[in-house]
Amino acid sequence: PLRIWISVYRAKQAMCNCYEENAPGEVKRAAGMAIAVMVFSCLACLGIFIGQIPAVIAGIFGIIATSIPLCCGKSQPGAYLACGILCCLAFVLHLASGVLAIMWYVDAQNALSEYVEYNFFWAVWPVIAGDFVCVVLTFLLTIFAFQASTALNKQAQTVPTGQTVIVEAKAQP
Repeated sequence: PLRIWISVYRAKQAMCNCYEENAPGEVKRAAGMAIAVMVFSCLACLGIFIGQIPAVIAGIFGIIATSIPLCCGKSQPGAYLACGILCCLAFVLHLASGVLAIMWYVDAQNALSEYVEYNFFWAVWPVIAGDFVCVVLTFLLTIFAFQASTALNKQAQTVPTGQTVIVEAKAQP
């Protein structure tokens, strides 16, 4: 059992950028935030059952955006750039979904308030709250992903002291 646990722990280390020793702090911060965004994006996909199509599309964008740096990117600047762009799209769709849910709530409340004695619209508030949690998380990940991409580009351009860099220039005919 201990051997299995150790191999699972090593697999976690191999998957997440948080465990790389030479990764900049921006990369570690973005990878940590990506885990939270992935969880809430999966929850946003449950909106398909209540007709929140923008939240579902944003959830799919969020899952794809977070899986790029966590699973495939491995400290590549392009992975964090793609993550930032997809999170920006997810941010806009989550914001639209939250606003649409509030508008639906107000319209339904006004239309049915004289016919219904019991207010059953309280169930919409967790959906609205979930949308705005996703708005905040995807906004933060968008910023963190762009910062991580910039930090990785800077790290790739710096050369450790004591190493010789040979640059070849080829003439164009």
